[in-house]
Amino acid sequence: MLLATQNKKAEFQSILPSLSQNTAEWQLVFARLPNGTPDDMMALAQRLQSLYPDNEGILFAFPEKVVMLQRILSTGDTATFKAELEQKLPGRGYTFTLRQMDAKVLKQVEASFIDRDETKDDLFHQRLRRPDNRVLVIDDDFFYRALLQKECELYAKVHQAEDGKDALKLYQEINPDIVFLDIHLPSSPGLAILEEMSNFDFDACIIMLTSDTSRYNILQSLKRGASGVLKKPPESGKILRIFRNCPTFKKITDQREAAKV
Repeated sequence: MLLATQNKKAEFQSILPSLSQNTAEWQLVFARLPNGTPDDMMALAQRLQSLYPDNEGILFAFPEKVVMLQRILSTGDTATFKAELEQKLPGRGYTFTLRQMDAKVLKQVEASFIDRDETKDDLFHQRLRRPDNRVLVIDDDFFYRALLQKECELYAKVHQAEDGKDALKLYQEINPDIVFLDIHLPSSPGLAILEEMSNFDFDACIIMLTSDTSRYNILQSLKRGASGVLKKPPESGKILRIFRNCPTFKKITDQREAAKV
């Protein structure tokens, strides 16, 4: 496992043949620590390198996250690998978002992390700098949209859509900190929308909503870049945990209590 240095392009080129020839065996991992510092991210990258010293892969330590590309031969599926990471790195509040590699993801990896323009003002840093929180709820069921509106409105500006039509355009316009996205939509499959959004913005925090938390739905969601899967009807405690784990979500203390006064 390589830890990228200033010569990251050459180091990436050294694993590119395997990435290109064995794409399905590779996982893309985003590891974060809410309120983590650049030093925390470097320490996390070094820790991950020590956990997988003999595995084929590369780590990039950025100020706000660690990106890991790793070839997985025996671990199994995306959900299993995520669980393994959470088990090996407990206690500090690390969060892991994974993607199953394919040709589109590989192309975006090169654009985002190898050839990226360091001066470009990306969506993540726009979210990080602005003073407000924004949540986008995409669900065809009015009841669940209203429920999430009530749960989120004390913490964020809530935008709603009842179908997935023009979902990516809406995402670009709002640039939400968190998206709650129904897996089953009448106009377009939620998993397809998830994949489109997460390919567009690797830092997107997308929570899939479903009344069917089968292994298939969870695995397919995680493979396409979901940050989590939330069973309907969503519980307040789990929603608050999502807020705490989102790196761009600004925390405002005791908003619920203040609202009662």
